[in-house]
Amino acid sequence: MLFDTHTHFNAEDFKDDQAQAIERARQAGVSGMTIIGFDHETIANGQALVSRELDMVAAYGWHPELAGEYNAEVERELQAALDSPKVVAVGEFGLDYHWDAAPHEVQERVMRRQIAIARERKLPIIIHTRDANEDTYRILKDEHVEEIGGIMHTFGDDPEWAQKFLDLGMHLSFSGVVTFKKSKAVREAVAMVPADRLLIETDSPYLSPEPHRGQRNETANIRYVATRIADVRNTSYEAIARQTYDNACRLFGIHWDEEKGFVKD
Repeated sequence: MLFDTHTHFNAEDFKDDQAQAIERARQAGVSGMTIIGFDHETIANGQALVSRELDMVAAYGWHPELAGEYNAEVERELQAALDSPKVVAVGEFGLDYHWDAAPHEVQERVMRRQIAIARERKLPIIIHTRDANEDTYRILKDEHVEEIGGIMHTFGDDPEWAQKFLDLGMHLSFSGVVTFKKSKAVREAVAMVPADRLLIETDSPYLSPEPHRGQRNETANIRYVATRIADVRNTSYEAIARQTYDNACRLFGIHWDEEKGFVKD
């Protein structure tokens, strides 16, 4: 029983074997997946995919690399996608200063706008932050993110930053980065996160864990993430799988129905 809180089966990377990759995930024990849409194509593809798969829910947002393209038309598209009953969060969105594809002030404006949308809809948020922790933290604190909650997607920083985001009420989701040899600080963060704020993800098709680095990632590989976290936290694989599954369901406000799949609480 595993819940991948961030996967992109709706991406172009899976156009030739989407069904097979999804089946591999299920065979690996994955029983919950959040499909993330972050631009025109992935939002549209996500809607089509999630509508037919019982074990999938959705989150839609507008990626910070595309913040310069955010306008009234984009927001109408986003709002329409968020009307789906299978949407459990707004995201991914946030700040990306690594690529700097849009001015920082534009990224901040678009980030704040999407937080407002999430607040209006009473949905948690999924935050992308890269080389931008200071501003991400400032904005989340300003916006009182604790009132809606959310996820620091593919958290890749040290325990100090982990604690700061935890203090804002955020959950931390760990990806294949936790398996990398040079990710000692990330594993230290894994060790100190409260059990009820811990989540796992693949960010598939990106960030393949060891032993598959350099290859296209798949949701089936989340077992490597869970195994490494169990080792770091000195507990069992089964305990991590159950805890992170339960945490995802609680944050997203969903439960499993044998006939309908995931439904809102």
